[in-house]
Amino acid sequence: MNQSLIYHGGGMGKGGGFLPATVPTSTFLKKTEITIQHTDFQVAGLTDSNTLYALPAGAIVLFIRLKPSVIFTGGAITSYFLMIGITGTLQDLMTEYDARNIVVGDQEYAEAFSAQSFNFNAATNLIVSARSVGANLNASVSGTALVEIYYIDKVV
Repeated sequence: MNQSLIYHGGGMGKGGGFLPATVPTSTFLKKTEITIQHTDFQVAGLTDSNTLYALPAGAIVLFIRLKPSVIFTGGAITSYFLMIGITGTLQDLMTEYDARNIVVGDQEYAEAFSAQSFNFNAATNLIVSARSVGANLNASVSGTALVEIYYIDKVV
């Protein structure tokens, strides 16, 4: 893809760099937000997985943030882990984060920097998984978190 470049930036120490003179809309950073709850994982087992988001074909995941607003807890559950990945590698984008043993607040969240692309020609399902310790997932009585996915769409 040939494009003219323009210099963007100021003087010394201000950073800057070359940017395309015309930037296609498809190259801008995109963000999607999905709320997950403990009820999404109500199984009589210690693990469960669900489709979180269908990442568009050729998109590049840059960053994921998981922000609990209610602790994931209940019954004899001593730890409640959440992770994000794809089929076959459930921790590919975000490794296990204990959403049980935390203090919910403005400073409590998990972040994962990624810069990964999965399939150039087809959408890829991002998977959120839960794993409990101490009791089955269906023993949970609370838990809510916001997942933010930042990505760049395929440039065409």
